[in-house]
Amino acid sequence: MVAQSGNQPFADCESVELPSFRYLDGVIPLVLTIAAFHGQNAQGTMSGGFNDLVGAFREARVAVVPQLSVVPMITDQPIADPMPQMAAWLARRKTLVLDTDWKSDIQSVADALSQLIGRSDLRVQIRTGLDEIWPNDEDVIPERTLRLLDLSPDHFHEVLELWRGDLGPVISRLARLLRVLSRDDLALRVEASEQRDQLISVLDEAFPSQELAKELLNAAVASREVLQFGILARDLLGPQVELAYWNREGARRGEVAISNPLHERQFRQHRDRMLPILRRIIAALAARTPEAPPYATMMKRLDDMTSPSTASEAYWELPVSEVSGAITAELAQAGFAFDGTALRDLLASAEPGRAIACLPFEVPLTDPVEVASVNRRLLEGLHSRLMLIATAWHAAAGMNESSAWREAKLGDPTLSPRPEDRDVFTLRWSEARALDFICADLPPTAPQKIRDAIRDAGSLDALMTALQVNPAEMDDALDRLSALQAAAERKKRIVQVCGGDIDNSDSGLAELFAHISAHVPDASVRAFAGFDLKVVTLPQKAKKRKPSDSKDRTKRTRVPPKTRRDMEDLIGAAGEIHAFRWLQIKYGPEIITPANWVSAYSAKAFPDNASYVDEGKGCDISFMLDGCTYSIEVKSSEEDGTGFTLGTSEIRHAREIARKRRRRQREEFFILKVDFVLTPEPKFTLLPNPYDPAHQDRFVIIDEGARVTYRP
Repeated sequence: MVAQSGNQPFADCESVELPSFRYLDGVIPLVLTIAAFHGQNAQGTMSGGFNDLVGAFREARVAVVPQLSVVPMITDQPIADPMPQMAAWLARRKTLVLDTDWKSDIQSVADALSQLIGRSDLRVQIRTGLDEIWPNDEDVIPERTLRLLDLSPDHFHEVLELWRGDLGPVISRLARLLRVLSRDDLALRVEASEQRDQLISVLDEAFPSQELAKELLNAAVASREVLQFGILARDLLGPQVELAYWNREGARRGEVAISNPLHERQFRQHRDRMLPILRRIIAALAARTPEAPPYATMMKRLDDMTSPSTASEAYWELPVSEVSGAITAELAQAGFAFDGTALRDLLASAEPGRAIACLPFEVPLTDPVEVASVNRRLLEGLHSRLMLIATAWHAAAGMNESSAWREAKLGDPTLSPRPEDRDVFTLRWSEARALDFICADLPPTAPQKIRDAIRDAGSLDALMTALQVNPAEMDDALDRLSALQAAAERKKRIVQVCGGDIDNSDSGLAELFAHISAHVPDASVRAFAGFDLKVVTLPQKAKKRKPSDSKDRTKRTRVPPKTRRDMEDLIGAAGEIHAFRWLQIKYGPEIITPANWVSAYSAKAFPDNASYVDEGKGCDISFMLDGCTYSIEVKSSEEDGTGFTLGTSEIRHAREIARKRRRRQREEFFILKVDFVLTPEPKFTLLPNPYDPAHQDRFVIIDEGARVTYRP
């Protein structure tokens, strides 16, 4: 068997030592414990066989490659097609090769580790153990896991101490450290050492005190990986052994560079610690620098910032000074004027809030988000009362009460293009200041007299006086304005569905089935392209996701833009109606009845069908045809989409049926995608079960819902 990456033979130039591979180093002691103590023929840790296993792990290397596959070969000629794999053990190369998506299938890794130790008889136990602890990377294995494997904590701790006590990794780390310090002569003596006392003797010559030598040796022994040792060594010896120097020495010797996999996370952690004071500083800078980006834009730029590309191979731990320097440079590039050195030092300080007095401009005491929220509430209250005054003025003047300008919504002050409105984040606006914004935000159709009165008044009381509106007229105007707003809301709820208007409300949803049936008669439904239950549409094979790195794990997840809930309900109901009607006309009303439509929407179309509704069933339509039970989950969209969301009951049902298919039971789960549902000609796409192993490679399941319960 030969490993391939994509269409190319695997090259192991990027491989690293397995014990230093931070994602799997924690599982090695558990695998060794299973090999030493599991089963009746277990020989413990004193046997030669156990020492061989330890040596196998010490010598093994690991490489991560994209699109891993294995090909059976005879005399360099393939005898079968490549077989995709998540993990493969190459015995001749002593290398564990992992696909970039290997973390999604830890059982494949367990199988490869079984091959590494030459114990296929322990495959099930190793699978069980890794399933239990993955992705926990702590040294402490839960007792429950050990009991499940007929092992005890004493077994595990015995193996762990033996694994850690081996001097091989210790010698390697100390030798490299000495070479970084330009002590190649002592590095050779360390590599020749066989006992702890010999190591101490060499280290005593390298460092000024025996205490420091012992601390470095203990650090090399206790560290689980090179990264941890590097951090401890830097803390003891200072920046002269920073990661950049290690990699410079490694490059001289042709070694693969060491990378800090947590640099992105550390960048974000440092930046997030600075954010409380940084938000206030940027709000102040934006208010006083009209030519630079506004506050919200600048904060978005900072949120999108990533760690400098060179940082991963330069620092064992990303220092806060790197982050403060990068942020300061970004602000300067954006066009803000400030003392760069003072701001960089302030952000890097342990308590930046206390050092803020060093800045040459005033920084608000309150967070910008809080200030903007207070100003919004003031604006909303003033705007509502202004519309009431305007309605009273219209009525008293005998003018058209349906003037469209009053239907316009109040603009968002934080998005205002006017430079003078940038202080919405730094100052609590007065009534006069808020009215100035409202006046500028009025639509062009607003009467000039209203504009002039607002501009001159400075308060709503003064505005009432200027427009000669009295309290009695205001009471009457409240009813008029309420009626006007209700009419405007009704107008906004009207949606075009299949060529006709319908009120997008609960009552409209109840009338939707009749509405669609009237505008799309049965003859039109028969003419739909429809779908065949025996022929699903297979999407293209999904592209493999890039290996998740620390940036993926730490980057904020933003709230996606959402359709209004009432619009979601309308689109979902329309899709189910199209699907139900097509199925009923295709297979007949004796097969497809309202009782087969089990979602809550069916009770809107058929009120007497409520007893058949089962929202926990995991599908929308369920029926039996030719001895096969079909479960169809309808996913609707207003246009043409390629994504959908599955709830917990739908995931459970899809998985259950996928498992049953292995036992050849006659049951199918389909996703019926219905696009263009608000038109008279919807488009149907029948998709296979995303959880069926035969089709999983055609879907990208980004996240899964979870139902959580607890007992008080």
